[in-house]
Amino acid sequence: MKKILFLLSFIYTNCIGQGNQFIQRGNIKVNCECNLKVNNLFIEMSQQQGVTSIINALVCANESEKFIVNINIFDESSSYKQISSTNYHIFDERFINSYASNLRGEGIEYKISTYKGGKSVEYFFSQNGLPTKAIYFIKNKRSYLIQIGGVDNLQEKFNNLKNTFTITN
Repeated sequence: MKKILFLLSFIYTNCIGQGNQFIQRGNIKVNCECNLKVNNLFIEMSQQQGVTSIINALVCANESEKFIVNINIFDESSSYKQISSTNYHIFDERFINSYASNLRGEGIEYKISTYKGGKSVEYFFSQNGLPTKAIYFIKNKRSYLIQIGGVDNLQEKFNNLKNTFTITN
């Protein structure tokens, strides 16, 4: 529990309650129970490792309800350059299957499903002792990760994020 409280304290960012939030960089809208802020630390660390495809990384925490939300958006368009548009769906499926294979390699159980009209992988794991639920999917040449870690009502909070997440372009 100390790890969870430390993690929440570390990234706590002006949580003032739930509401619809429009995030221009990434063109998404979501109803979230804390104010999403740019996760500059994640972006900087990724860039130091040579990752240049980050469109946005968002994070927020709600200290009183003990949960953390992460949303990451990556530009995957360079992967499509040599692919005919009629085969994009094949690439998308392989992309998700590759992600699922990485999860399997880490011993994480997952479920392949459909989300936002395309293939997705949904999974549950423990992040620094914090139960965490996530979905990863690809849409319009972008990959998206929606993740929430929390102690109480995790499935309900996760479903709310999933059901209210909208790509606006």
